[in-house]
Amino acid sequence: ERVAAVFLAAVKAEVGVAGEQCGVGERGRGRQRLHAGMAARGHDGVQFDDALLAAAEAGNTGVVRDLLEHGLAVETRDSYGRTPLLAAVASHQIEMVKLLLEAGANRDARDQGGRGAAELLTFAEMPLVAKLEEYSQSAAWHPTDKLKLELRNLRESRAAIRELLGLP
Repeated sequence: ERVAAVFLAAVKAEVGVAGEQCGVGERGRGRQRLHAGMAARGHDGVQFDDALLAAAEAGNTGVVRDLLEHGLAVETRDSYGRTPLLAAVASHQIEMVKLLLEAGANRDARDQGGRGAAELLTFAEMPLVAKLEEYSQSAAWHPTDKLKLELRNLRESRAAIRELLGLP
């Protein structure tokens, strides 16, 4: 139950709640409380690793920075072998990718399925492209400007991340 609370707090960037869930008293001191909780618990393994991955995927740079500053490994992996960098790449979090690379993340990391950043970037676009193709075949429905804009934004963020990672 506490693992889920820390995970949810990291996703929502509620640093104070994450600290509170790690056994630190009153609410409200945010980062100080998270830092104290981490120091007191010796990084409590799974809880903080899960929080790091969740925050990376959600793009919460403040939480990730705090967790890394307190010694969590930038190469932490989830049960699928994803690192925080792979999670950030898959969710197109440009600022998070920058932060993790600056923190020393391995740009060549691969998950348990052998997928690296290049593959994850491609997978993210596939559902939108498929949806556009499906709808363009329909006489009753044509792609909306919103869907086209979403695809354009996805491609722009993908290009930015490819550049950051030095990918072709």
